[in-house]
Formats: sequence, structure tokens, C-alpha cells
Amino acid sequence: MHKMLYKIYMIIISLIMVFQVNLYANDTNKLYPFKDISKYGYMDKFGNVKINPSFDFAYEFSEGYAGVLIGINIYYINLDGEIIFELGNYSEAPIPNFPTFNDNIIITTKDGLFGYMDNTGKIISEPVYLEATSFKDGLACVIKDNKSYIIDRNGKIKTQLDDDIEIIGNFYDDLALYKSKSSGKYGYIDKAGNIVIKALYSDAFNFSEGLACVSIDNSVIYGFINNKGDFVIQARSEAPFSFSEGLCIFIENNKYGFLDKTGNVVIPAKYDEVLGFSDGLASVRINDKWGFIDKKGEIVIEPKYMQVYFFENDIASVYDSDNTFYINKNGDIISPKLNNQNENSDYDYISLNVKYDSLIQGISCKAGTTVTFNYGGDLVSATLSKDAIVKEMPCKGGTEVSFGLSCHFTLSKDFKIGDIVFKENTEYWEAEGCYGGILANDQDIYGFPCKGNTELTINTGSVTIYLTLSKDFEINGEKHKAGDTISAVYEDLN
Repeated sequence: MHKMLYKIYMIIISLIMVFQVNLYANDTNKLYPFKDISKYGYMDKFGNVKINPSFDFAYEFSEGYAGVLIGINIYYINLDGEIIFELGNYSEAPIPNFPTFNDNIIITTKDGLFGYMDNTGKIISEPVYLEATSFKDGLACVIKDNKSYIIDRNGKIKTQLDDDIEIIGNFYDDLALYKSKSSGKYGYIDKAGNIVIKALYSDAFNFSEGLACVSIDNSVIYGFINNKGDFVIQARSEAPFSFSEGLCIFIENNKYGFLDKTGNVVIPAKYDEVLGFSDGLASVRINDKWGFIDKKGEIVIEPKYMQVYFFENDIASVYDSDNTFYINKNGDIISPKLNNQNENSDYDYISLNVKYDSLIQGISCKAGTTVTFNYGGDLVSATLSKDAIVKEMPCKGGTEVSFGLSCHFTLSKDFKIGDIVFKENTEYWEAEGCYGGILANDQDIYGFPCKGNTELTINTGSVTIYLTLSKDFEINGEKHKAGDTISAVYEDLN
């Protein structure tokens, strides 16, 4: 039972990975996540570090964007390591599952419903759909109120599908998979919502390279049809797979091999498990170890890994014992070339640029400025894109705020703290038992006449006040003149 479940799991993974590789195979500028000590960064396929290790988790790039975890918050970054937007909090274990971009759009979720967001963080559609596919060629398929629709990248309905159609997949080779509600069988529609291939199949999968894997009459043996519904390869595989680089996996007598598009066996079914071809190589398992073969079936990299991923742009991720790392097509390990002087090497603080005006941890951050997070992922400094209340302080837009071990705010208006009024457009600060700023006007503070528009500092630890007198004043028999800046001890803050 466990072996069968594992086989089904690997088949699903193989299908998903084939489609992902086909989507991003030409992404030559792609970066690859790696882990250094406790943080993740990104390198290119040669091991050159492009984004310093700064994140608690880092996901694969797709279409130039990747999801990263800082503390409990999910952000999307670009290839320059700039924050594009914050997606929200993450509280699940063990690893967050970040949606990937397709057509520069990701699927968002809330309360079990689905919506869409573009690559600037703009909401295209609120989460209102019971089911939603990724976008492809500017279109996506959704289900709402038990009806299926095709929508465009603006979230507008292009077509309402027939009531008997339950949409299953998005568009591959201009056709989308659907299920007939009345018969329970599968067929295909075009981008206008027209039924191109009737629902005749007991099982069916997305098109890939002009062919789709299907079965009929509840058979567990699969064949392939073309976009007219004609069988090109008669049923012969014991499980469903998709074509990649002109070849497709098939299973015969519990062994794996590869067919071409005419159904001829190119590589005999002799492997214990395989994944599809990418970059000219396919991963294969012999006994309990994985390696790679070429399209002639010759072993290029000996099976010695516990698990492997596809090759993409001449690099593949492999797992051996407790380590995950990258190799090239010669089997050489590609390690990140870390600079020991990396500014984030101690990981105490993480500084990143913000690409667009963004709401980060509830604070409106200005485009083109830097935000800083502490080790726990909490935002500790930012430049505001507009006037905002930060930590209960009225702060001026366009100014930097910090609220880590010390706090600095530029006030957007006169603000009263206790009985003290601090002046607008000036800095108020707090640090290690001290606080202070510029007074809005002449004020009596703890019995001292303080001059307006001058700096006031209060040290609560030593009960000391630093001020400028607004008039002549005597302290313990010592006379001081108006305008003198003095320090004095006060007995009680209350």
C-alpha cells in the first residue's frame, strides 16, 4: 500500500515538474536558493552569490520573482533582491508553499477561496473563487458558485462555460482540461470555451508538446491523443505522464522507460523510477540511488544520490544524506562563493531595498528606499511613503523611522507625551531609558521652565533632565540665566 502511494506521489510530482521545467527552461537569468548557516540567499548557476543570505527560507525564482520568508512574513523579491510586496503571514510547518508566478500573476488564498495578484502586489481579483488555475497566455479558469468561467488578466470574465463543464486545468497548447458533471468523464475546451474534444475519457491530463495522456473505460493503461482527440499512441503505459523534450515516461512491468511521439520505445523500461527529460538529461533511480542519463539511455552521472531534481540551465539540485546541493552536467558540485565580509554574515540585521511603495508589516514604505529587519524578522527601520501612525507616533511621510533598540521618528504634527508637547517636523527619539526631542513651545516640565524650540532630554534611569531655560531660574541656590542649557536631577516623574 505504501509503495503504491509513493508511486502515485512520484507520478504527480513528475507531471508537475515537467510543466514547471517547460515553463521556465529558457529563464537563463534564473537564480538558485542556497543555505548558509541559518539563512538563505541566491546564487547563479556558476556559484556566484547574487543575493546575500538574508532569509529564513527562500523559494525558487519564477519569471524573475521569488517568495522568501523573513520571520513569519512572506515577501516577494526580484532578481536584484528588492522587495516587491509583502504577501502576508506564514504560520504553517514545516516549509511554506509559495505560489509561483505565471504570466506575472500569482494565485492568492484566503478562507479557502482563491484570487489573483500581479507582480507589483496589485490585487487583480479578491479571493472569491472555489477553484482557480494559474494564468497562461493571459487566461485562467475559475469556479464560482458552482459555475466555471474563463477570465482575463484583469480579472474580467471572458466566457461563462456550459453548466455541465467543471474546469480542471488551465490552457496548455491552447486547450484546457474539463470534467463533465453529468458523466464524470474528461474532455478539452478551447480559449473561447468551445468543446473541442468531447468528454470521453475516464482519466485525462493537460496537453504537453501537442499530446495529452488519457485512459478510457476506467482502464489503468494510458495512451496519448492529439488536439483533435485522435489516438496517436495506443494505451500501453501503466501510469500517466507527459511529453518533455520529445520523450515521455512509460511504465511496463513496474519498470520505467521512455517513448517517442510515435509510441516507439527509445529507452527500454529498465529503471526503478525516472523523472522526465530536461536540458537533455533525465534523472533515473537504480535500486535506491539516483543519477542521470542522456537521450540514448547512457548514464552520464552515476546513480549515487538519495534524491534529485531536473537539470535546468545546466544545473540540478541533488540530495545526499543530510545535504542538498547543486551539480553541473559533469557531476561537479557548485558551491556558493561566499564573501566572508558579507554585510549580512552575522544575520543580526537584514537590509533590503523596496522596489515599489509597499505596505510592509503594516507600515507604508517608500519606493527606492531601504528597509531593515532584525534577526527575528521584525521590521525595525523604513522610510515612509506618506504620513502614518507608527508605534502610536504621528510620523511624517518621506522620513526615516526606526524602532529597534532605539526609536527615531520625525513628527508630522505637534505631539503630546505625558505633559510634554514635542514640535512637528522635528525628531523625537527613545533609547536605553532616555527620550527626547524638540519642544513645541515654552513649557513647565517637572518644575523647570523649559524654552520652546530647544532640545529636551530625559533620562529616566538617573532621573536627569537636560534642558534650555526659558527664564532666569535658581536650582539649589545656584542661579541660572534664561537661555542657559543645563542638566538637573528631578526626584519623581509623577
